[in-house]
Amino acid sequence: MGTAFSTSAECKVIDDCQPDRPCEVSDGSPCTACVKRVRLESRIEDTKQQVLQLDKALENMLQQHRKLRTMTNRLHNPLVLGVPPEVASRIFQLCLPPEGDYSFESVANAPLTLGAVCRDWRSIAWSTPQLWTTISICLGAMALSSHVGCIQEWLERSKALPLTIFLGDSTDSDLEHAGRGMMYDLDVQERCSTIKQISELLNQHSGRWVEVKISIPARFLFLFQDVKQSPERSCSLDIMASDFIMERGAKFSMNSLALASVTLYCIPLKNFSIHWGHVTHVDVSTVEVQHCHRLFTQAPQLRFCRLFDVMPPREASWAPARIVVHSQIKEFTFELMDELEEIDIFFDHLSFPNVEKMTLSIPREGLPSETLLSFLRRSSCLLKDFSIHTTKFDANRLVTFLQHIPSLVNLNVSPWDSNFSAPEFFRLFAKSLFPSNQSSTTVSIPVLRNLESFDYTDERDNVEDFPWKLAFRILGPVSQMSGSHRQTFKAFRIHFSNDDLPYPDLSVDKKALSLLRALRHTGFFKFSQSRTGVSGDKPNFRRRFNSIVEACSARAVVGPSSTSFRLSPPLTMLLPYWNRIGDVHYLEPYPFSFEDWAAGSEISPDRQTLHDDVASILHSKIIQTSCRAKDMNTTLDATLVDGRSVIVRQRHSHPSDAVLEHWSISKFQGELQLMRWIRMQGKIPIADILGYGSNFSIQEKMRGLPVGLQWHSWSTDAKNRFMRDYVDVILNLFHLRVPQLIGSALCDLVDGTPVLSVGPRIGPSPICSSSDTFDDASELFRFLISVKRKFIEPMSPSDRVRAEQVLSAIESRVGSLLQRLSDPVLSRCVLTHADLHSYNILADEKGMITAILDWEINYIQPAIIGVGYPEWLSDDGPSDPDFASAHYWWDESPNERRRLRAYFEQLVLASDQAFYRCLTEGRDMRSIMAWLINTSPDPGFERFDSWIRSRLS
Repeated sequence: MGTAFSTSAECKVIDDCQPDRPCEVSDGSPCTACVKRVRLESRIEDTKQQVLQLDKALENMLQQHRKLRTMTNRLHNPLVLGVPPEVASRIFQLCLPPEGDYSFESVANAPLTLGAVCRDWRSIAWSTPQLWTTISICLGAMALSSHVGCIQEWLERSKALPLTIFLGDSTDSDLEHAGRGMMYDLDVQERCSTIKQISELLNQHSGRWVEVKISIPARFLFLFQDVKQSPERSCSLDIMASDFIMERGAKFSMNSLALASVTLYCIPLKNFSIHWGHVTHVDVSTVEVQHCHRLFTQAPQLRFCRLFDVMPPREASWAPARIVVHSQIKEFTFELMDELEEIDIFFDHLSFPNVEKMTLSIPREGLPSETLLSFLRRSSCLLKDFSIHTTKFDANRLVTFLQHIPSLVNLNVSPWDSNFSAPEFFRLFAKSLFPSNQSSTTVSIPVLRNLESFDYTDERDNVEDFPWKLAFRILGPVSQMSGSHRQTFKAFRIHFSNDDLPYPDLSVDKKALSLLRALRHTGFFKFSQSRTGVSGDKPNFRRRFNSIVEACSARAVVGPSSTSFRLSPPLTMLLPYWNRIGDVHYLEPYPFSFEDWAAGSEISPDRQTLHDDVASILHSKIIQTSCRAKDMNTTLDATLVDGRSVIVRQRHSHPSDAVLEHWSISKFQGELQLMRWIRMQGKIPIADILGYGSNFSIQEKMRGLPVGLQWHSWSTDAKNRFMRDYVDVILNLFHLRVPQLIGSALCDLVDGTPVLSVGPRIGPSPICSSSDTFDDASELFRFLISVKRKFIEPMSPSDRVRAEQVLSAIESRVGSLLQRLSDPVLSRCVLTHADLHSYNILADEKGMITAILDWEINYIQPAIIGVGYPEWLSDDGPSDPDFASAHYWWDESPNERRRLRAYFEQLVLASDQAFYRCLTEGRDMRSIMAWLINTSPDPGFERFDSWIRSRLS
């Protein structure tokens, strides 16, 4: 019987098993086996010695290598290491993320990356306390206890400098899900103990706090109370219950903090105890009205106050005992989300003698003008800035109210009531500014003598109906807009927040046009026609305005009843988009129309053939088209001579490329068949197919506009309404019964009725499309990995090596993730719209979904990878801001994306447990799939690799 040994421990076993006496069984001599054993033992001993020598040689080489690395770093970084340490330290400080960026990756990356370069850099970084004054702690980290030592070292490296602290949950909301038995098996008691340990570490340095931001579920907030040491300077505190469940927050106090600024979101004031004596800034939400009055009494130094989502009192008959006079408040914002019957009582018991800026939002109520006027008179204040939005009011009441505020400098009006009359408002407002009883030879003196800036937001559906002529009356006679009679106006901005812009043409009344032309020469002009507030004082905009006005003069509409001019092209609309570090940029959105055509204009032979084919099917000619898309297909919004509007989609042909042509035909025909089948189910808003040919289809034109064009102008209520509709649509899609194979949808006609089947997966390009269906998810992922490998070929040799390593790592990771698919709830195949971005969803101005468009790219796949968040709100996979491409843009701000994703989860959880499980348990799997099909540049799959190391470690 033989035994093999391979380690030093096993060699020791050999030594311990030596026979007690020499072998003499073969006529007094050792047997053959013993002879061989002795020889082998001798060789083993020799090998041990060789291993020891090699170990010593290896250690010597490693020491030499470390010395050479140090020399290399010195030679490669002469600038930093060649300047005095204090200069190098200052250079390092310039590498810190911008102020206000508290994301875990951004805060940690700068100092730790600098310290990873070489020993000398690490010495400089570790001894530069300015690099460690902001600490961002992810309390939702899965291995939180292992971070405690690092947190302690971080705090110690900051020395005695002021500290900024951010405490938050993970991007996957692990802390919120802790202990809820979903996809996380987390010991809540152990996590609480670790969080408490971190809290105590932070408390040891509380004397240095200058800013503390906490955004975690309410049930964990109590762990951060009882601060022992008062900060040496005033501190800013921002607390948010990230699960939006304010009633769960246990009562807690921070009475030791000397606070100057307090922001509370979903934190009841009754549960929160601090010393309010030095607080100058307050921003609170979801606060009961009676606690507001108590706040004014407790915070005598308050200068800025914002009350958001003020709620009725718990007590049925609440009334303050006396009028609260607060002489320090300069800015006051009062915003309601729902009805508040006690609004009159609230303002009747307040007096702010020094308030200069006031903002109101009272969506469920009419403007309480008498109550507000009484409040202003009682306050005897000189109000300079007044903004009113999402509030119901009629024109006469608003103008009368404004006439009683002669100190106004800046005015911002945004009507919310659909019955509000803009023409009546501008007529009355102009009349109040320039009373008609003055003689024509006397310079008009406006009632609001100090008014310098006026912003008006209009939410009409058709911008052409805007009362341009009446609006410009508020500027007074043109003759007074320059020279010594020029009025105090510095800016007049008109914003269209709920219109159907961009229009191919824009009509303006002729008299208004003449006023526009006069304004151009006054030197006064400021004009805005976008939600972004781009104004006419910018040179490029001024040039564009001038050219448009001249174009108007040259293009008068010919005819006896001509009363308008056409503005063409329209003013460019810019929309806000957010980059990966959370900065907002104003960019041109996806064009509403690439080109327009009208009967009588030039037309290509191919387009004319298409028009003729459509006319033969619909028995009506096309007289006007706007091109909505032209990449994969040409999509035309067509108007017919009989007044109907339809959508015409024409497939691009590829006669010289058989593979591309086959893919194009399969995709085009598959969409037509699938749309008919979905429409037959009657659960999802989808256009009817009115007719089709070999390379075109005619579809019903659905009402509404693309969500991407409207999203930025929607109120919170409209966005929430859309999210509710969106959840209904995707749940209906989720529950459609489909064949249990993986691929793309096909439909066969059986007795004239479409019957759904599954064909090969049709991706966004031929290279991403399969030649057959897949039986299970493992086959699908193997296919996607094989497709991803094709992107490695053009890379440099070093990038190819790294990219291959990344895919090898993913292959092993996918195997463990796929084990979850033994659960039929997660593995059941569902139909997925694979291109459901914000421009493929139509909605009305209130956020109600009216149609789902563009079904060409669709998949039938396991539910765990077939669900997901709305694409433009996603922060997962390639959309993760920490790993996204520099050219990736989000339609929404980071905070709002976070809020809407939480709201989406809340809606799904309340409606469908199966969908919620797929959503939460499939996040990593969907992210991996998104990376595999992502085509944005990523040499060596560097971003992909960084995501794996960060999110899957």
